[in-house]
Amino acid sequence: MKKYLALVLATIMVFTVLPVISSAEDSVTPISECDGVIKSGATYSISTAEEFLQFEAMNNSCSGVTIILTNDIAIHDGIFSVDENQKLLYNGTFVLPEPINAIDTFGGTFDGQGHTINGLYVMGTQETGLFDNLWSNAIVKNVSIENSLFIGEGNVGSICGK
Repeated sequence: MKKYLALVLATIMVFTVLPVISSAEDSVTPISECDGVIKSGATYSISTAEEFLQFEAMNNSCSGVTIILTNDIAIHDGIFSVDENQKLLYNGTFVLPEPINAIDTFGGTFDGQGHTINGLYVMGTQETGLFDNLWSNAIVKNVSIENSLFIGEGNVGSICGK
């Protein structure tokens, strides 16, 4: 009797979890499919450098949105690489790439899911970083910035300027 009851309970548990998994996957929209419009309350994924640059180019204030990285991203691959002693690798032909603009203002959740953004080159003025300004309700988590360069005249940081 106990084995039968355990089997019934296990079956019920499996079927109650499946709809949650399915609905979570269905609610994530690749940033490349949002037609330049980010809606509050929605979740978007970024999986390539091209999608990251598309998100950055939108340059709109994002409030209540969730952005997740699904892969490591290399914007300028190898440009700002360092060796095991943290010495910049330079081959004699180093030319800085065109800088990208930081994401102006962000008030949502940016979840890197343990991924890395590599090779950012951001040049700004007063506040400079991956995000120029983070609102007080913003959450940035589980993301690493590596081999990147941030130049500004005021508050400068790899994640945010202010």
